[in-house]
Amino acid sequence: MKKFPLKKIKNYKEREKEKAEIELGNLLRKKEEQLNKIKEIEKQKELFEKQLKDIMEKAFNLQKVLLFQNYLKYYSDLLLNAKKELEQLEKKIEQQQVIIKEKTIDYKKFEKLEEIFIENKKEKEKYDEKKELDEIVSIRENKGVIYGFINCNQKQRKNQRVKKNV
Repeated sequence: MKKFPLKKIKNYKEREKEKAEIELGNLLRKKEEQLNKIKEIEKQKELFEKQLKDIMEKAFNLQKVLLFQNYLKYYSDLLLNAKKELEQLEKKIEQQQVIIKEKTIDYKKFEKLEEIFIENKKEKEKYDEKKELDEIVSIRENKGVIYGFINCNQKQRKNQRVKKNV
């Protein structure tokens, strides 16, 4: 029984698709981690803003105010960088989704080709089986015709002998 000739390519396309899906999963995990990182930075920034506000209201200490302003600037920069990284991750995720769609389409093409191959194979088997049955029937009919012809010739010979004898 003949196997699908493009099976190895189909399997390769399937593995490529699975790798792309795994990569997408990794990117989504990184995005989630980045979102958590942003939340933590925002919490730290809010904490320093609150502490700066308390310092400003209670006892104004220029050194502490400058220190907390530096912390706020640092956390603002961290937050900005984290948001940029998040944007880059989101772009990568979009690109990976496009790649997955393309790989899925490629894989589906080979799946469809395999289905067509299997259908054609089944049709050929049915055709071959029908052809074989037709040959068997034809042989039987030919034997019957030949047997009938032989019987007919034998009867004619008998009749001819009987006529000669009479």
